[in-house]
Amino acid sequence: MKDDSNSEDYLKPYLDRFEYMLQNNEAYFFDVNVFEDIIDYYMSSGQLKKAFDAVNFALSQHPTSSILCLRKSQMLATTGRLNDALEILNKLESIAPFNEEIFVTKANVFSQLRRYNESIENYKKAIALHGHEAADDLWLDLALEYENIDDYPSAISCLRKALDINPDNEAALYELAYCFDLAEDTEESIRYYRDFIDEHPYAFTAWYNLGNAYSKDQDFNKAIEAFDYALLIKETFSSAWFNKANALLQLERYADAIDCYTATFRYEEPQAISYSYIAECYEKMEMFADAMRYYQKALDLDPHLGDAWLGIGIVKDSTGHTKESLRYFEKALSIDKNNFDYWYIYAEALEKLEQYDAAFRAYEKVIKIDPEQPEVWMDLSNLQMEQGLTEEALNTIKEGMAYIPFCAELMYRLSAYLLKAGKLNEALLQLEEALQLDYTDHSKLFDYFPAAKFQPAVLDLIELYKK
Repeated sequence: MKDDSNSEDYLKPYLDRFEYMLQNNEAYFFDVNVFEDIIDYYMSSGQLKKAFDAVNFALSQHPTSSILCLRKSQMLATTGRLNDALEILNKLESIAPFNEEIFVTKANVFSQLRRYNESIENYKKAIALHGHEAADDLWLDLALEYENIDDYPSAISCLRKALDINPDNEAALYELAYCFDLAEDTEESIRYYRDFIDEHPYAFTAWYNLGNAYSKDQDFNKAIEAFDYALLIKETFSSAWFNKANALLQLERYADAIDCYTATFRYEEPQAISYSYIAECYEKMEMFADAMRYYQKALDLDPHLGDAWLGIGIVKDSTGHTKESLRYFEKALSIDKNNFDYWYIYAEALEKLEQYDAAFRAYEKVIKIDPEQPEVWMDLSNLQMEQGLTEEALNTIKEGMAYIPFCAELMYRLSAYLLKAGKLNEALLQLEEALQLDYTDHSKLFDYFPAAKFQPAVLDLIELYKK
């Protein structure tokens, strides 16, 4: 409703008159603005049938009213009749080509039809009509359409314009963080938020986003500092407490992390994931009874939280009950069948229990999920070597190198296996490739195969590449 029609006292006589008219099949005249208020009232209160009755009757009295036609198109769009809405809007555009709201409504309809490029063009027209300082929400809406076509640089540009107009637009700030994340431009996001904070130092959302960017950049100390500023401005900001706790966990400051996770409970209901992270902190501090208690709290809230089942398994393994741990790992895997970490930890437990065939299968599953993690190829090949499967181990490392072609660690491991298998010439050729790629990593050859230190040909080759 319009500003001068906010009170029910204003509208009630018109509503009563309109409904009496419908009930008695009579016809009374109403001004366009009154019809508009009646329609808006019915729409906002969810009385769609009455809203359609009102708009259809209104158009019978005012057939050339563009605002009433626009309202009908918006109602049609709201109820899913998108092509009907578009038909009206196309006619309206030819009649009132300078009405910004027509283009905004068309953009919304095109978005619902997943015709995102046409939605973008209509938002651009609306912005052009609005003028240089277009409404920040228009830029935000345009950014969302660019996100729909995965054009994150354009979305970022729109969101920055929205924030230039209205620095307090929190939705734009959050959306900007999302786009920076998907664009994988952490460096630029850090630079942007620092510049933004210089001008708007009390923008707690910007401090929060900066903390998240630093966390993604693995600069956890700076992340904590940013979260602290966000909390200084808004102590009740539970997400900042939670993400600060995550940063502290990464820095192995487990007791401090527990305090921050617990702080979130002052401002929102406890979440299963928070209990699970608290349990992990206790687990890392080898306070296993507390860890078990909090993992159970997590499962009481969410029995399908795979991380909590995994955590109990890790505690069981850490306390000498590896065989018992398997059923907890298997429970986690039943919840998330393609989780890299779950399969990896399960494979290690099977290996520890000398269930080698099952361990081989588990390692192969890990590799299938993500073949670009060199440590898995090395663990599987190492198990093969320990079981006397030398050729299989060599083939495993070579296969890993096909997935990760410039990994010095795999090259040094292959050199070590070849030396251990007595294939000196082939080992030296492989060692030379590894030295050319990354000389500083050559100690890993000796870590795995210390006997190489006593082979003159190996030492001479390493000395040759010494800088």
